[in-house]
Amino acid sequence: MEHQIETGQTPEQWSAALQERGIRLSPRTLREKARKYGTYYAMGRTMLLLGEHIEAMLKAEAQRDAAERAKAAGEARRAE
Repeated sequence: MEHQIETGQTPEQWSAALQERGIRLSPRTLREKARKYGTYYAMGRTMLLLGEHIEAMLKAEAQRDAAERAKAAGEARRAE
């Protein structure tokens, strides 16, 4: 658990760090996605995210987007 405390960051910290790299994600969005995918540590009202949590959220979102695109393509083919 020591590793998580040392390397974990709040959604606000992650948002600021990502913004420095040109990636705009609000702390609120990060919290929502973390809760949606269960990729976070929490104690009380404090949420900590690790780099692996951010990666897991990105992968899950990419899979969701790919599934939606495949579904839309299938529907378009059926409509033809």
